Amino acid sequence: MALRGLNDTYTLNNGVKIPVVGFGTWQTPDGEVAEKSVLAALNSGYRHIDTAAAYGNEESVGRAIKKSGIRRDELLLLLSFGILIMAMKILKKQLILA
Repeated sequence: MALRGLNDTYTLNNGVKIPVVGFGTWQTPDGEVAEKSVLAALNSGYRHIDTAAAYGNEESVGRAIKKSGIRRDELLLLLSFGILIMAMKILKKQLILA
């Protein structure tokens, strides 16, 4: 598939379409930097935002989404919970061993 623009999508097996290109927020400092960069990305046409609890900037990402005025159903917000899943696995293992 040749990428033509930010509006190109993949269609998942369940019929849901997701934007091919996403805007990642890893290592984006929380606060004004995160908020302004996400808002600029949204204003540039991005509709796929990747963030995670571990990044520590999800409040700023949320403020940018709200300020953008873009309807939530027009966005794909990808949230990673890797550290939480790992903590749950460790806890489960410890409970089994107890």
